[in-house]
Amino acid sequence: MGAYILRRVLQTIPLLLGISLITFFVVNATGSPIANLAIDPRVRPEDIANLERSLGLDKPVHERYFIWLSNVVRGDLGNSLVNRLPVLDRIMAVLPNTLKLNIAALTLALLISIPVGVAAAVRRNSVFDRLANLLAVAGWAVPTVWLGLMLILLFSVKFREWGFPYLPVGGQSDLRSGGGFWDQVEHMILPTVALAIPSMAGWIVYIRTSMLEVIQQDYMRTAKAKGLTERGVNMRHGFRNALLPLITLVGLEIPAIFGGSLVIENVFAWNGMGRLTIDAVNERDYTVVMGTTIFFSVLVVVGNLVADILYSIADPRIRRD
Repeated sequence: MGAYILRRVLQTIPLLLGISLITFFVVNATGSPIANLAIDPRVRPEDIANLERSLGLDKPVHERYFIWLSNVVRGDLGNSLVNRLPVLDRIMAVLPNTLKLNIAALTLALLISIPVGVAAAVRRNSVFDRLANLLAVAGWAVPTVWLGLMLILLFSVKFREWGFPYLPVGGQSDLRSGGGFWDQVEHMILPTVALAIPSMAGWIVYIRTSMLEVIQQDYMRTAKAKGLTERGVNMRHGFRNALLPLITLVGLEIPAIFGGSLVIENVFAWNGMGRLTIDAVNERDYTVVMGTTIFFSVLVVVGNLVADILYSIADPRIRRD
């Protein structure tokens, strides 16, 4: 087991190096972050040259990459070009909000998709099965931005017009009410649902298909022939084996969830890493863009690594491959 984990950890190193290389050169290919100053007649050329020298922009791009990479390895993501604050400090200030939102969305998606997918497989071709498949396909096809806006329109705007209890749509809490626990929960409901629905939809279809495949196995028929009830066979044998691949699927879905938070955090004005990244792109704050991209990448790689380790624990055959 230790050798397997070590091998998987070592495999992440070239992956992260590749991500850092692509991130740095793509961001730098968009142009100089101080290009706007060059067309400002109030800024002297010598001031621009001094600024480029202070930011290290006068060096060749490959040299700047290795300087930046060496700093990243030491935990230094540089300073923001806008307010000169350390990028790592800005990330750590909003990271808890992003993790809270993504963990809530992941938990909600699992709590709903697992029982619905299993029930749809056990009741194959029933009304419930057809309805679950229809809703899953719809949830997978709906754009995240449109979904977030429709949730705001229905559960906030329309519910308020109709006199129903409505949900807040912006920020993490209402400062006028003191921002208590339940107030924070209310602010999380809509962004969590919007972020969870696409993952939930895909997992329902996957779990249903996996469960149907397990149900048709010989050992399932043997268990029923021994006198076990159908419910007992499905839960004791089918359910466990059908969910094994879900561990890997959840790990592979982590990038999509974090990617979705880039959109959802801006739709719901959620102060997280997604909103920080979009704001940095609009402000041409390249150091923050590269810092958040690398941070997202590390989170995704670690999530996939944990998924691989958990799957190897659940299925020892993986470790022998």
